[in-house]
Amino acid sequence: MKAPTNDHLRDWHFIVITDPTVVQRLIQKFPPKVSPERVDFIYEVVESGG
Repeated sequence: MKAPTNDHLRDWHFIVITDPTVVQRLIQKFPPKVSPERVDFIYEVVESGG
């Protein structure tokens, strides 16, 4: 049996990266399981400002 973890009480913080150069460097760190199509989609969203 496990005790409750209170994950629902955790505070979430977000960092928005808008510099395409930084985004490209971060994408390089994605795990290999992430498909190239998904990586392209993420990059396109960032470049479009969305």
